[in-house]
This record gives sequence, structure tokens and C-alpha cells, in this order.
Amino acid sequence: MGKSLNIGVIYGGWSSEREVSIRSGKNVLNALAKREYNARGINITKGNIKSVICNNNFDTVFLLTHGRGGEDGTIQGLFEALDINYTGSDVTSSALCMDKILTKYFFSSLSLPTPPYKIVDTKNALKEKQHFPVVIKPRREGSSVGVSILDDENDLRKYMKSYGNLSTEFLLEQYIEGREFTCGIIGTGDRAIALPVLEIRPKNKFYDYEAKYTKGMTEFIVPARIPDSLSSEIKELSLSAYRSAGCRDFGRADSIVSTEGEILLLEINTLPGMTDLSDLPMEAKAAGISYEELVEKILLSSLKRI
Repeated sequence: MGKSLNIGVIYGGWSSEREVSIRSGKNVLNALAKREYNARGINITKGNIKSVICNNNFDTVFLLTHGRGGEDGTIQGLFEALDINYTGSDVTSSALCMDKILTKYFFSSLSLPTPPYKIVDTKNALKEKQHFPVVIKPRREGSSVGVSILDDENDLRKYMKSYGNLSTEFLLEQYIEGREFTCGIIGTGDRAIALPVLEIRPKNKFYDYEAKYTKGMTEFIVPARIPDSLSSEIKELSLSAYRSAGCRDFGRADSIVSTEGEILLLEINTLPGMTDLSDLPMEAKAAGISYEELVEKILLSSLKRI
């Protein structure tokens, strides 16, 4: 069935992650071609999205639109309205996981461990007393855009001057000293499986945008060199968060293990990168899954909904 479908690989978009999305999209398009699927790449913008989606008779689409508009439920809602099947999480799950504040509420409501946090807006951030160091994150951005570690009030003042336009609300998360991990997941519901846990060791102070997408800026250790018991705990917690959020087809849960050994969830990524430097393909490779096989598994998972 899949090989006869008219598949649109949708990438680009209008977020700060547009270039990463294009790289992901072209990689997936090449992988589908190698697997002999009938796929065509579409580089979308705000100006052409209506015409290119409505004027193509896609049976299904492979979504790779990272960031605002493409990962937050917006474009997912468009495909729902047009009754076009698509890869990845639905409107609700996408919107939930893209919103860092709602994600915190979600973790807390299910008693899933996560670092203590506070919510500030651009008006009160400098008026209220803060407990430093903190990690500051814009409410709805991906790929660590606008994420920074602040050591004192002067850092916060400088941050707001430079990045205050990214959002009206920001998440202030207690800085946790420890080791950072990510766990990729493929599949949906009970069929979802966790891939080998990957440890992230950035050369920058933390895993920021530069560290994510600049070759040589981060050391990736997969499988992570940790006890099997800790690896299993991270996988179980990641799967629990992924399934509870209703995520589908593929995703990634990020966590940090404190120096005391406590696992704390940071966030869920519902549309992870598929570039040459992306975490998910590296984890799949460690599990013996080639890039082309990973792409096909994601596609086939979504086709179960047709």
C-alpha cells in the first residue's frame, strides 16, 4: 500500500528553525527515494502553504516543519481540516509539548519528576526576586532558541534586552548540575519503543542551538555509558511521558540526571530533527536501525491511521 501512495515531504516553514527543517526534509526525501516511495518535497512558506497543500493530491504527508507554526499544532490542524494523514503527533499533543509552561503543568499533574520552575513575563521578570542560577526558556520555541543559563540579576537584565521579544512569557527553571540525556522513541501507544539512551556533552556551557547544529561542538555518546538500571529508568520515564502526552510515530524525551542521581524530565520533542547531526537518527543507528529504515518505520506507523 505505502509504495503506491502520493507522499508529500513537507519542510521549511517560517520559524527560526527553517534551515534545520529544510535539512531534515531533504534527508527524509532522499531516504524515501532510496526505499522507492513516490515522494515529493515541498518547501513551504507562509505565502505558498495554502496553494501547495490544496493543489496537491497527497495521500499522506511526512511532516518535518520544526518550530513555531510547524511543530505547535498549527500545521497539524490544517491537515486535520483537509483530512490528510500526516506523520507525527496530533494537534493537542503538538501544542502541549511545544509550550514549555504547559509541559511543566503536565509533568507536575502526573507527578513526573522535573526541575522546580517559575513563570515570568517581560513586565515582572526584573521586579520579582529570583533564585539563581536558572535556565530561562521562551514559552514556545524549539532547538534551544533563546535558552540561556543566568547566574545573576545582571544576566537576566541583559537577556531580556536581547531576547525579550521572543515571547511574552518565559520559563525559569532551576539550574540542575548533572549529566544530560535524551531518549528517542518510535511508534505509537503500546507499540512505541525507546531507542538507546544518548548522553549529550556539549563544548558550550549547555546544549544550545550552536552546539546542536555545528559539527564538533558536542560529543554524543550512544549508547550512554551508564549502568543498565539507570538506562532502563530513563527509557521507562521517557516512554511514560511520551505515551501520556499522546505522542505518535516518533519523538524524543530530554532529561537530566543530577549529581545526586535523580532523573528529571526537561521536555518532550514531538518533531525531532532528522539532519545528519540529529539525535534520533544516531540513537536509531545504535539500535541497528539505518536512517532509511527509521524513516520508513515512522511513515508506516502513521499509515496505520489510514
